[in-house]
Amino acid sequence: MFLEFLREREVTDFRDVGKREVDAWQTQLYYHKDAQGHSYTPATQSSKLITLRSFFKTLLRAGLILSNPAASIQLPRQSQRLPRNL
Repeated sequence: MFLEFLREREVTDFRDVGKREVDAWQTQLYYHKDAQGHSYTPATQSSKLITLRSFFKTLLRAGLILSNPAASIQLPRQSQRLPRNL
């Protein structure tokens, strides 16, 4: 998904990805609707963002990028479930 997002914005090199692109993708995840009109849950959004952060962390460790543009992502808040009575 993120690669498609970058192609739409004509970004062809990961070294050109900045915080602006990561923030824009996070916004797109928030407003995304599938064929049935359902949005991604906060847990799904978090999972995708954590994966992206790890990907850029790997690129950074390999020396392929100079900084991790996804390092400061704020993950969506997930609702707290009430405890079940036993």
